[in-house]
Amino acid sequence: MHEQARVVLGSRSFLVFIAFGSVWSFAANCFGPFYHVFMFDELGLSAFDVGLLATLAQLSGALSLPAWGLLLDRYGNKSVMTFSVILWQAANFAWCFLTPSNRTILYAMWIWGGTTGAGFILGQFTILLRLLPLQAKSFAIGVNLAVTSLVAAIAPVTGGAILTWALARWPDPLTVYHTCFLLQPLLALGGSMLLLQVHEPQASPLTMVFGAMRNIRTLSGVFGLGFLVNYVFYRAQKNER
Repeated sequence: MHEQARVVLGSRSFLVFIAFGSVWSFAANCFGPFYHVFMFDELGLSAFDVGLLATLAQLSGALSLPAWGLLLDRYGNKSVMTFSVILWQAANFAWCFLTPSNRTILYAMWIWGGTTGAGFILGQFTILLRLLPLQAKSFAIGVNLAVTSLVAAIAPVTGGAILTWALARWPDPLTVYHTCFLLQPLLALGGSMLLLQVHEPQASPLTMVFGAMRNIRTLSGVFGLGFLVNYVFYRAQKNER
């Protein structure tokens, strides 16, 4: 175990990825669980409304997976994941302006979040496999899971304590929620800079991903329905004959 620990500690890119995962876990789980409380208590949504939003997010994410898979395969994980986070979290600033009078914006937000977040979620699995030190794969997976899970467990307790304290002292709950909801996009966007510090072999720079998205064919693929006909999760091998 000591030898495996030495190998993991010597893998700089893997440690940076763990640091990024910890920042992301805290950002997503600190006030993330309270989005639903906010929608029920402050925006007046029903359980059906919230379920419909979740369904739309999942469906839009599934539709966009083929396009994100192509981008990840062509440009590498870290740049595409960073691009995905920027698009995803930029829209999350809208949580800071939601009121019962403009709550219909939520439908566009959840569809956009499902579409853009799929690239980040898909890339998380593949980049982890690329960064694992070969001599200590199981140990490295355990370290990554232990650290990020611990942060993810602490985050909602911290967020709940902050909300409880703030709601008891400020008369306007909307202002409290709006202020707290600034944390996730700001922290997630800042943490994505850590992701760019990861050394991933054959990964393209972030600017190339932005350039690729100017291609109308790539953009149309994000919203395409081709996977309903024939979607393959691996690259087909050429027929040598």
